[in-house]
Parts: sequence; structure tokens; C-alpha cells
Amino acid sequence: MGRIKKAAGPKHEATVVGLRRRKKLLSAAITEFVATAAVLPISQLPEHLQSFPRRWPFPRGDLYHWIPLLNRFDLILEDFNREYGLQEGPQRKPFTRALLERGVVEENKPYTGIQTSQDELDDLGHAYDGDKGLVVEVLTFSRELMDRCGNRSLYSSSDRLNDLLNTTDLSLLVCALQLARRLAQRYYASRQRGANASQSLNNALLASHYNIDLEKVQKLANPFSKPSSLKAPLSSETPTLQVTKDKGKRRSSYSNSFSQVHPNDLLAMATDEAVTANGSASKSPRKQSESSQWAEWGTIQLRYYQTPAVPRDDTQEASPTTPTPTRRPLRPSRLSGSDEVVENPMIPTAAKVEEQVGMKVIEIPHHIARVTPTTEILKEALGDLPKHSQYDFLTRARISQAMSASLETRRELLKVRLLAVTNLAHIYPEQTFQQKILQQDSDEPRRLQLTYQLADLIHPPRNGKAGIPSGLQAIALGTLEALIKHKARASDVCVALNINVNHGILLHTLKKAVADMSIEDSENDNLDLDEWHEALFSLLDALPTSSPRTGEALIAAGLFDILIEVLNLRTRKAERYYPKVLTFLNTIVYTVRDALQTLANAKGLDAISNLTAFEVQSSLQRSKAGQGISLGYRTQATDYQIPYFQQQTLRWLFKFVNHMMSHSGGNVDRLLRNLIDSPHLLGALRTVIVNAKTFGSNVWSGAVNILSSFIHNEPTSYNIIAEAGLSRGFLESVSSQPITDPTVSTSETAQAASSADQGSPVPKDTSISNESMQAQLPAEKKDHLAEGILPATDAIVTIPQAFGAICLNVAGMELFRNSKALESFFEIFQSPEHVKSMTVEAELPRLLGSSFDELVRHHPLLKMPVMLAILGMIRGLASFCKSRAANGQGAKLWVDSDVGGIEVAGGPSALRGEISEISRPPSAVLISDYEGDVLMSDALRSSQDQMPPHPTSSEISQAIVKSEELSSTYISVAMKFLAGFFENTHECSTFVEQGGLEYVLDLVELPSLQHDFNNQGASQEIARVVHMLAEQKPHLVVPSVVKRTQKAADVLEPFCNHNDGTAYFANYTTPNQSIPMDSEFRANGTRIVKSLVTVHTFCNILYETFSPPLYNSRSSPTLFTQVNLTDIYITLVKSLGRLHRVCVWEEILLQNSMPEKWKESTKVRGFGMGSQEADDIFGLISREEVTSEMDEGTRNVTNGTGEDTEDSNSRSRSSSSKKRRQSSIRRDENTAQFQNVRTLRYLLSQIPSSIVPFFQGLGKALIAKRRPETYARQNAYMVAEAISVATLEQLRFEAPKATASAKDRYSYLIVILTSISQLMIEGSCSNRLISNLV
Repeated sequence: MGRIKKAAGPKHEATVVGLRRRKKLLSAAITEFVATAAVLPISQLPEHLQSFPRRWPFPRGDLYHWIPLLNRFDLILEDFNREYGLQEGPQRKPFTRALLERGVVEENKPYTGIQTSQDELDDLGHAYDGDKGLVVEVLTFSRELMDRCGNRSLYSSSDRLNDLLNTTDLSLLVCALQLARRLAQRYYASRQRGANASQSLNNALLASHYNIDLEKVQKLANPFSKPSSLKAPLSSETPTLQVTKDKGKRRSSYSNSFSQVHPNDLLAMATDEAVTANGSASKSPRKQSESSQWAEWGTIQLRYYQTPAVPRDDTQEASPTTPTPTRRPLRPSRLSGSDEVVENPMIPTAAKVEEQVGMKVIEIPHHIARVTPTTEILKEALGDLPKHSQYDFLTRARISQAMSASLETRRELLKVRLLAVTNLAHIYPEQTFQQKILQQDSDEPRRLQLTYQLADLIHPPRNGKAGIPSGLQAIALGTLEALIKHKARASDVCVALNINVNHGILLHTLKKAVADMSIEDSENDNLDLDEWHEALFSLLDALPTSSPRTGEALIAAGLFDILIEVLNLRTRKAERYYPKVLTFLNTIVYTVRDALQTLANAKGLDAISNLTAFEVQSSLQRSKAGQGISLGYRTQATDYQIPYFQQQTLRWLFKFVNHMMSHSGGNVDRLLRNLIDSPHLLGALRTVIVNAKTFGSNVWSGAVNILSSFIHNEPTSYNIIAEAGLSRGFLESVSSQPITDPTVSTSETAQAASSADQGSPVPKDTSISNESMQAQLPAEKKDHLAEGILPATDAIVTIPQAFGAICLNVAGMELFRNSKALESFFEIFQSPEHVKSMTVEAELPRLLGSSFDELVRHHPLLKMPVMLAILGMIRGLASFCKSRAANGQGAKLWVDSDVGGIEVAGGPSALRGEISEISRPPSAVLISDYEGDVLMSDALRSSQDQMPPHPTSSEISQAIVKSEELSSTYISVAMKFLAGFFENTHECSTFVEQGGLEYVLDLVELPSLQHDFNNQGASQEIARVVHMLAEQKPHLVVPSVVKRTQKAADVLEPFCNHNDGTAYFANYTTPNQSIPMDSEFRANGTRIVKSLVTVHTFCNILYETFSPPLYNSRSSPTLFTQVNLTDIYITLVKSLGRLHRVCVWEEILLQNSMPEKWKESTKVRGFGMGSQEADDIFGLISREEVTSEMDEGTRNVTNGTGEDTEDSNSRSRSSSSKKRRQSSIRRDENTAQFQNVRTLRYLLSQIPSSIVPFFQGLGKALIAKRRPETYARQNAYMVAEAISVATLEQLRFEAPKATASAKDRYSYLIVILTSISQLMIEGSCSNRLISNLV
């Protein structure tokens, strides 16, 4: 424990994405506050912490943002505990300002030696015990962070809190226990997620979450024990006691005439009222109470056992000794300043030859303890006590002095006990908690049991009395909430609170809270009252699920009337608690039978409607007036401009309404119809929908969900929505443009809708014309894509559902078809903000695809418009990604420039590469196109004319492409959408028939693809989509894929034919090697690399396409028998076989020519060759090895405790040497040759590992389950012979035979033989099955 050293380990890429996202969620104000607090002198730190808004009027934070400040807090607590000896045991040194004067030595920083003078501390307002005030502020702020932030498991200072339990100061002890309660709640939540959560303690989890000595906390939670000393009258003189030690019993000549306080009478301790036998309270005058009622508590008394210092010889017989207590009172003259020199009775002297072994008693009379500081008493007494009894004495001393001092100290002491009970209620399982904490409490009379005493503490004052402070009541409420978690006590809590009675304690307390909320507050109001309100509502939330029928009892008692009164208040104080009230209503209405009807009878629905209208209008006005959420506290996740508390209120209002719509039966439908028909609610919904950016994605999506749910539940009530302008406002908000007058006549639309309602099939003529396709594409590029759609998951996922709801009605269908909402929605696949959002939520694109599949199935008239929009989206995405290639993206080779620096081989024009005709219309996708009969040169020229101007070579070389801006990111999102949409096989077939396949394959040939594109998820997604298309239309899909693969392989013919004994790319990879400017080899280098990427991708697609079907059937034929492409297969196998062998040989030669120090830095992480020996030759790090390294790194980070061990030192030395190696080649990383080596090593090693699985899949497809016909068998033999010939040609390759290096020759043979074994043995390539990875 201690400082937070947890960091993002290399477990998986999602961790890195999470950290990047977490940094972007950090607001500027918090960044500045943390940076200032981390370096500010500690004397100024309390004032700085108090300047932070304690009510937290912004979204929930993240402890990752506060790590520097939390680490500094840990240093302060560590230094504080060391300064006052709290690490060694009970506090014996009084608090001063020593820490504030000298400061704290920061970690990994030299001590400055600059001290703060006493005058400066006085000016800053520090008291004489300023160190304690500093720590109290640190603990209070840490508690606030634990309440308001996520990732609370990062907090690692619980061991410092354990040391703080040794303090004598009650206020500091209360702060430490309040923070410990948050840690206990965190432990409880983690334990509940595990198996057998309530059976026993989880020690491992307890050590990481709550590293506090439970024995100490249990001693604080025990009932207060009254000392059994004499009851002497108080006077200024030394009391005269007449004690008789007969049988250990003592008598007093004084008898108290006042009622004595019971140890379990918490109400008496908090108010000076004692509970009598009949349950009524009696109160004595204040002077008499303080002088006599609490005097007997002031005596410090402890019984303990003295263990022998030297073990006794068991062989000697010893006479049995009676364990009679030895009383040694502390003389008053010793600690009262008398000049009389006496022997300290607490310390043994030489006259005492032996210490009696057995029980002993140490006692300090109340009149001495009352005037002596606790630290002085401990300093004198602890020296004679055994170690195990010292904390017991500290606890007794705190209790005695607090009880006899004043009412305020008794209340502080009561807080300590209640907080300790609360901590243990979250830590201990139910059986253990009952045995250790509540066993004695069960033996008490019911009126004095803990549960009923807590209920009395929170009861509002009677007859105008002052009552109990709100801070103590908040702690009591928290204790009751903790007791509810134990089933044995839940019913007692309900009975004690009288939850079934309108005038019971709970509802009476709620009425008091409502009365307080009706009074407008100010910014300087007491924060204890806020804690009391929050604790009250937190207890109320926990009650309905605590025991059976508790919810029904609360409703029957009239709870709804009180909560609705809160919703009808219009004060800023009540505004902060609207979300809590709505959260409770949402829970109880959803779980309790007939709760909705009761809420309606109490006019709750009217209150919700009025509150929604008020909050929408007031928040909109405050936002326009600049009174929304502060700019300093906004983040990228804060996509709203209204105040935070109002945003939370609207969020829960809409969520509550949506949950109510899920009810059915009885009178619910009529109630909800009346609610939605309210003009206030309809107007508020429209205001929210048309002001999406003002209200944010969460509130906006809630309003849209209400629109969708209401129409789906009540399709005949669409006129209500339409007349309020909700449907039109929604469509105009999504499209960011007004809806023009419909061009289709109403009669035609009605007739079409009527036919759709009757289940008539879609018209047979479903082809998409070229004119329609061109009209679908934007005439000019927009500056802002999908401007009306917020880039958030909540907003994006609700739009398709709203489309379907609006189209249920004839008028809604007409309105939708005349809007541009559908086209605008698909712009999100080209918008960087929306793509980033869909990348974070990995399943969102697939979910959108399924939603549009459902939309098309329910609304056949939308099938062609949706298909047209999808085709336009894929086509636009290809154009968008192609334009990024001109800006420097994509695989490329570099050369040294004549003017200095580096430039792209082939110049800027080589960046375009060779791609398919993106502008090909869908109707041109015919079989004849595969033979070159259909030409689209005009469209190609037009698309090239629209290419943006190319940057200079220096600009390209300096471009840094962020991962979220890569073309592969956009492609991955679009392919996931298609995978979800193609779950309906009919839509999959329609997509191919309309030419969608060609647009998908155009993405494979994009020049903007990185060299490691096939090591990313986008490549796998494309392969999966093509596989789904091939299963439905193999005669259209397979020829196109094979044709394009062959076309890319033909570009590599110069590379495959190279056989002069040298490496083909030697001039690109050898340092200090230049290539002539006018060389054709220099001009074609980038083009060759882009073709390698294309072939690599197509080989993976072919392997996935020839793999077993995604939806297998018993008699499904293979692709080979479905499409007769034997001659094309033979040609392709020959080309890929030659490419395979030349890639293997080129990789071997490349490793020989590169500097030795480059080999480690350019190692390839990807699919292995199938054997460790072949992987070692290529220098491959297989995915299995990468995963094991990541898991090992994660375990090291997770198990790291910051201790200096031999393993950690060895890891540190290894890390240091690795950094030195990295710094030695850092200069080489910017050279053209190093970057070329990294690119080529990946391609040359990964292409063979993708060709072999394709050959294996093709070979398996030659064998049908049923005996094929003669012609099909002949074709299969021809392809099989082509594969065998290609394999033999690899073994007969002349280049390895001609080399003089036997090592290179055998390395080549090892790789080739490994590939042959992978090809021949079934299942050897199963680990590459992409379908299983997705």
C-alpha cells in the first residue's frame, strides 16, 4: 500500500484506448487544480482544497485524474504519522505545527529546507495544532473524491488510516473512519460480485481494499463500558474513598441521587436525556448533569493480564495463585503539579522484586483524568502495559475523557462508535457481524438496542427542542443503511423507523427534509445539512429491497405524497435532490405492484409533466444566459451546455417516463396516454429534440426514446406526436435542414402504405438505377458531416428505432421519405467524431446494422432507400479513404532526397497507387466485367480529377498519423455495420445483386492502407463480410475476388522474376545506398509495396471465403463446385506460389544485409509460420507469444506493491538496458532505410503465412461430401496438380541453390518445408480462422 503505482499494463489494446479516453475526459479546471495542489506548499494546501466546489456541480470524476494529488496526500499522512509516533502505537505527543513549519519531503525530490515561520502560519489561519487541521482537510477531500469519482480501487492509503486510529483526537478519528467507510463500501461491492459473497472474509480482497486492523475497529464499535470505580461526590478537594477489598467487591459511602446513564443509551449521550424504565426521557439540569451524571464515566480503568517476561519452568511445582486484581491508582499530586516527590506507581521499581502474573487493573480517577491531557496520561501509563493492551487503554482513555468533558465531545465519541459499526457492517459477513458486534446488543431491552437507539437519534426534535446536529444524524442514517444489508437486522430497522405509519420516524424525518428544501439556500449553507439529505435519500433507496413487502408498506404509509411535494418545489436546494427522488420512484414503481396507479392518484404524473416543462425552459434560459456548466469543467464527454443538476434531473425524468411505458395492463395505458398528451410534456420534448447540442446526448436520447416508445405502444396516437411537431422536429434535427414539401402525392403514399400494411411483397423491380445512385451521392463535400447527430452512443443507437416508429404511420412514412434524415445518418461513417465513438463502443456498429435490418423487415417500402444509402456510404467511404492517401497515408517506401531529408519513392503521384474504379455504377457489375467488357474510364478520370492537391515530399515525411485517423479505423466500423445488417441473408443477396460487393472490394485496394493493415481488425471484418456475401452469391463474389487478386499479383511480376542472387529491395534497405532519380525501380517501389499489401489482404479474404460456412448445413456444396473457375485458379496458384518463394528468400537476404541492431526493433508481431524454428528464422513474434507477454506484464503491474525485491531490481536493470538499446537506434529510426526495413519485414514474412492457408482451404474445397461428376473431378485434379507443382517449384527454386551460404540455403528449406507441412496436415491452420476470432 502507499503511493499509487498502478499503470496501464500491456494486457490488451483496450487498456490503451481506455487510458487515452480517460485523459480526454479530464477537464481544464481539474487539470490546473491538481497541478497546483501537487506543488503548493502544505501550509497553503488546506485553503486551496477548500476552494474546490464541494457540491461537485459537474459529472462524476475519475481517480486517475487525481493520482498526483493522492500520492501527495499519502506522503503527508506518512510524514504526519511518523512525526507524532502514530505508526508505533497510541499517540503520546500533542499536535503542533511542526509539519507545517518544515514541510513534507516530496518523493524523488530533494528537500529544499525552506520553512514557514510562525507568523506566516498565523496569517494563513492555522491553529496551534495546525498539523491536525491539515490532515483533516486531506481526509475530507479524499472522502469527497471517493464519493464523486470512479475507479476507487486506485486508492492505496488505507494503511495510513490504520495508523490514524491511534490518535487521541476525536475529530481526526471521525474523519479517518468516514474515509474508511468509503473503503469498506468498496470492499463490500467487490465481495458481492464474487462467489459465496456472504460466507466468509476474502482476505486477499480485504488487503487490497481495506488494509486496516479489524481488531482496532471492533474495539471502537463495542458498546461503551462504564468503569466500576467508586461513585464519589465531586468537589475541589481530594475525595475520601472507603473501599473494602473483600472478595473483590467495593462499596461507596456516596450514593448518586440522579438517574444514571445506561452504556447503550445513545440518545442520552447525544442530548443529556436518559431513558427511564417506561421508555420516556428524563433530563437533569445541565450543571447537575455535568457534575454528577457523567462523573462516573471520567475514571479511566483497564483490566489486563501481565504475561511473564521469562518462561516458567514447568517441572517445578508452583502453588496456585488467585488472580486478584492489583489496583494501583495514580496519585493526584503526581499530575496536578504538586511539589511532593513521590514514586510513580505506574512504573515498577527495584523494590518490587517480582511482578505478579495474572489479571491487573490500572485506574486513574476522573478528577485527575479530567484535567490531564490524554497524551500525558498515555505517556505515563503505556510504559507499564503490555503491547496488546495499549490500544485498549487508549480506547478507555478516549471514552472516559470524552464522556466527562462536554456534550460536544460525547457526540464526537458517538460518531466514532457509529462509524466503526458502519465499517464493520460492510466488512464482516452477516454471521460474523452478528457474533462479534450485535451479540451483546441482542441481550439488551428492545428500547436500548442499537437499531432503536439509531431511530431515536434521527427523530426530529420535539416541542421546539434543539435536537441532534445534522452531522451526527447523517452518520446514524448511514449506520442504519449498513445494518439493512444484513437480513437479520433489516426487519428491525423497518420496525424501528415505523415505515408503515404516516407519522412514523422515517416519514416524519422526510417531512422535515421537505420543509428544509422549501427554503432557498445560499452557496455558504452548512454542508452537514447536505450530507444529512444525501444520507436520508440513500437510506430510502435501500429500504424497498431490504425485506419483503417493504415497498408496499412505504407506499401505503403515504410516501408518494411527500416525494411529490419535493418535485413541486422550485428552489435551488430542492433542485439538487430531484434526481434522487426520481431514482427512488423509478425503482419502486418498476418493482411494486400498483405503485404507478398510486402515483397517479397522488397527482404524481402531473408533477412530472410540470417539472419536465419547468426544467427544460429554465435550463435553456440559463444556458443562453451563460449560467450553464462551467467551461473549465467541461470535457469531451460533457456534450451539454445546461447546468449539471438540471441535466441530471431531465435525464432521470425521461428515464422514468420510459420505464413507465414498459408497464402494461389495467389502467396503465390510459394513464400514460394522458401523460404524453400533456401540452407541457409535449412542448418540453420538442424543445429538447430540436436543441440537441444544448441538452446533450443523454437527455436528447431520452426524449427520442419517449417518442419511439409511445408510437410503438400507441400507433393510432401518432397524430398527437405530429401535431406537437415532434416527428418533424426530430427528422429536421437529424438532417440539420428543414423538410421540403412532399413531391409524392398523398394518395400514392397512402396506397403504398396500405399495401405495406396488408403484407404485400416489395415490387419486383428493385434495381437501383445509375441516376438514383448518382443522386444519392453528395454533389459537393460538406464541411461538417452528420452535424445534427451527436457523436455519442446513446444518441446514435436511438435514431434507427425512431425511424421505424415514425414510419408506422402513413403520414410519418411520407414525412420520413421526404426528409434527408436517412442520408444524413450514414454520414456518421465518415465523420471522425462519430467513428471515434463507434470505435470505443466496439459492438455499436454491429448493433446499428441489426437495427437497420429490423427496420427494412418491418417496413418493406424502405428496403431500397436503405440499400441505396448503404451503397452510397460504402462508395463515399472509399473516396474519403482514397483522398487520405494523397495526404501521406498508406504503405510506402522512402528514399533519401537530394535536397536533404527523405521523400516517398516515386514522388507524391505514387501515393495514389492502383485502385479500382470507385465511380463504377452498380448496374455495371456483370460477369462480362470480369473479362474487361465494361469500361468506366470516364468515371475513373472524373474521380481522379477530384483528388485534392498533393502535399510536398517534406510535408509527407513529417506527417504523423494518429491511430484513430487511419483508414482502417473507418473501414472496420463500416464492415461491422455490414456484418450486422447481413444477418438477414435476403438483404445480403440484394446487396450483391446491386453491386455492393465491388464497393467493398474497392476498400481492399485502397492506396491509403498501412503496411500492417492485415494485423488489424479491419482486415478480419472485411474478410468476414466477403465470406457472408460469398455464401449467398458465390457466382458473383468468388470471380471478382479471384480476378482482383490475380490483378494485384500481376503487378508483382518484376519482383517474382528477380533472380540475380541479390535482394530485390537491397537499394531501399541498405544504409548509404542511393537510387538514381530517373530509375524506374525508384518510381515503382511504392507501387510494389502497395500491391504486396493488396495481395496479402486478398489472400486472407480467400482463405476466409474457402473456410467452412458461417451457417453450415449438412449438404452445402463447396465453393469450388458452385463456380467453375478452374483455369483462373490454376493461374492464381502459380502466381502466388512464385510470390511465396520469393518472399521467403527476400526476407532471408534482407536480414543478412540489415545492421544487427535493427533486428530486434523491426521484429514482426503477427501470424507465425507454424513452427518455432521457422518463426526464429523470420524473427517472428507470434500472437500467442504477444498474448503471454501481455498477460505477464499485466500480472507484474497488478501484483506490484512498490517493494524493492530481487525480481523488481532485475526487471529494472532489464528495462534500463532496453532503454539504452532503444536510444542507440533512435537516430536510425528517422532514416529511409530503417522505415523500409520495418515495412518490408512485415510484408515479406506475413504474405507466405497467408498464402499457405489459402492453398489449404482451396485444396479442402476440391473434395466434396458427395461423389462429384466426372467434369468436376477433372477440374479438381487440375487445381490439385497446380498446387503440387507450385509447391515443388518452391523446393526447386534456383536462388537458394546458387547461394554460397549454407545457412541461408537451409533456412530457406526449413521455411518451405514448414509451409508444406502446414499445407498437407489438416487443422494446422485452424488458429488463423478469422471467423472464430471475430
